[in-house]
Order: sequence, then C-alpha cells, then structure tokens
Amino acid sequence: MTAQSAITSTIYEAFVHCETKAYLLLEGAIAPSSDVQDWQATLANDFKRSASKRLQSTLRDGEYSVETPSFESLRGGVYRVLFDPLICTRGINAQLHALQRLPHSRHAPTLIYTPLRFVRSEKLKTSDKLLIAFDAIAISRLTGNSPRAGKIIYGSEYTTATGRGTYCFYQTEMNERMK
Repeated sequence: MTAQSAITSTIYEAFVHCETKAYLLLEGAIAPSSDVQDWQATLANDFKRSASKRLQSTLRDGEYSVETPSFESLRGGVYRVLFDPLICTRGINAQLHALQRLPHSRHAPTLIYTPLRFVRSEKLKTSDKLLIAFDAIAISRLTGNSPRAGKIIYGSEYTTATGRGTYCFYQTEMNERMK
C-alpha cells in the first residue's frame, strides 16, 4: 500500500471479513469471484434497491436525491435523504448506501447527516456495525461533524436498528486506527 492509497468501502468490508483479502485488494491482486459470491452480491444489491425504494416511498419528491448533490445543497439541507452518495476525503473513499439529514435542534445548530445501511440478513453482525462506523468516519471527515448514531435497515421486515453506544466505540476505535 502506498502513502496515497485511500481506504475504500470495498477494501474495508474485505478487511472486516478477511485481512488477507483486503491486503490483496490494496495490492491490486483481484481474485476471480465465484458463482456463490456473485449470487450473494446480487441478493444484497436486490435488498438494497428494495429498501431504498421503500424509504423513497415515505418521502415527497424533492426530499431525496439518488445522485450526489453539490456541496452547497448539502450545506443548505435541501435533501432529507441522499441515496448512494460517494464520499471522497483524505484517506477514505466511501460509497454509502444512504445519508439521512437529522432535524435541526438547539443542540445541533449545524446540519448533521447520519449514515444508513441496508443489510439483507435477519440478524445483525458485528461486521455490519463496523461498516456503518466506517461510513460515519467518512461523513465526519467530509463535514467536520461526527454522527452520534447510524441506522441499519435489515431483514425481510425492514427492521430499523439505531446504533448508539457500541457504535460510538467502534467509530472512536476506527478513528484511532486510521490516523
């Protein structure tokens, strides 16, 4: 890995599951995918698409964007939800599932965005929490504001889990490792 190499969502996800695979991805060694891996990726993408459509149906036109908007519209809080935003910052390139703008409050005078992740499985794993913590670090590096929680929409019932506590621990731990 060179000093200029950025950690991407794909590399981090590989690292969470297998350090060797992450290393090989960083070095540019790409192993052929198996039929099972392709099938699992298709199922995950189908669930992500379905969960995104379901969330979009709860919003009015103009309240969400499926393309990465300008920084000015982010700053202005034009959209409540951004789908598939790409965040490129110093050392991190993250392809998030979605970002949700939190309502204004007197405790948070600036806009705060929280990451959303769509997970097909019926039970959340530690790796799912680590992946949303990675998304939060990317947001933090971009905006200067750390989200206090992240949301994971998972399973056939589209259950929502809001990560706090342990999630914040993962985020702090990951920030220290990435310095």
